[in-house]
Amino acid sequence: MIIIILIIMKLFIFLFTVLSTSNGLSVPSFFKYWHCVGINNNIDYSKPYKYNIGELPLVLWQDTTGNLISTVNICKHMGATIDKGAVIDGCIQCPYHGFEHTKNDKFGETIIHEGKIFWSYEPKNSIPTKIPGFDFYNFEHSIIQIDMDAGMNDCAYNTMDLNHPEFVHTGIFGFGTSEKPKDVKTFKYEDRVAIYFKYKAKKTIQFFHKYEQETDNQNVFVYPSSGWSKVTTNSANKLIIGFNFLPISENKTRWFITIIHNYYKATSFEKEIFTFLTKQILNQDRNQMKIQMKDNKLKELVMFKKYLQNDDAIKLVKESMKQYKYPNIDDCVKLYDAYLKNHKRDLY
Repeated sequence: MIIIILIIMKLFIFLFTVLSTSNGLSVPSFFKYWHCVGINNNIDYSKPYKYNIGELPLVLWQDTTGNLISTVNICKHMGATIDKGAVIDGCIQCPYHGFEHTKNDKFGETIIHEGKIFWSYEPKNSIPTKIPGFDFYNFEHSIIQIDMDAGMNDCAYNTMDLNHPEFVHTGIFGFGTSEKPKDVKTFKYEDRVAIYFKYKAKKTIQFFHKYEQETDNQNVFVYPSSGWSKVTTNSANKLIIGFNFLPISENKTRWFITIIHNYYKATSFEKEIFTFLTKQILNQDRNQMKIQMKDNKLKELVMFKKYLQNDDAIKLVKESMKQYKYPNIDDCVKLYDAYLKNHKRDLY
């Protein structure tokens, strides 16, 4: 009797494993997060918009009702890329043979959120992470993008690094000073890491803070690719710099930066002040990213053998990034294989 029960249990476990795999549990987890892939106002929806998440090639278009649809940027007929095709009656027509890709070929979910386009295959959350202040009626906001010559790990560490401004963000438009952050507190929440600290701005930056010297600051990183930095002055002025990272190759990451503030509203010139300042700071980060050692096994073996003061948040980010794996072609194959099994597509 015991033998029969054991056999039944093993059979049940086998069937459960098979069914789980066929029901999509084999989808690489990275694709289940929301990924920012573009700025809505910068996209011409009269033609296809191509993008990639790691080595997953995708293409986006609008159907006749204005819904956003993404599919793999490979024609289901003879394998051509379809981003150079035409959008006709809400479908993409492949430029090779005219094969039409319709809303029935939708691959994952595509939405507009806070002025940006996001994609996810099987979203873990109904919407992407919100940036504080974006919906406040009295706040200005703008969005820019910049490509960094570094992998996702280096970008994630950079967001929570309190030690690099003194050395990287120097010059007239840099905010770094030799004075260390004060009252640093680090917190680990279920889905994010946060730092709270006070920082003394240098003379040139005090101009943008209405000459207030000390600011309250918050840095937040939400795995795997989003977060923000918030600067608050004593007069309740706030500057929020939100970020979304997109891996476009193993050692290149696209940063989408959302700038939100209630400092200036009177003129378009004043509105552009923070955009200009943010670009200068991002270029300083880009110069550092260019000289980062590219990800490899030797770098992995050498780095983090030493830590500095106020590196506690980086340690927590490092733990969370252990989940991250660059979405290479093997992961894309697993994803599309799961898509075929789950949707039982008739390809003929």
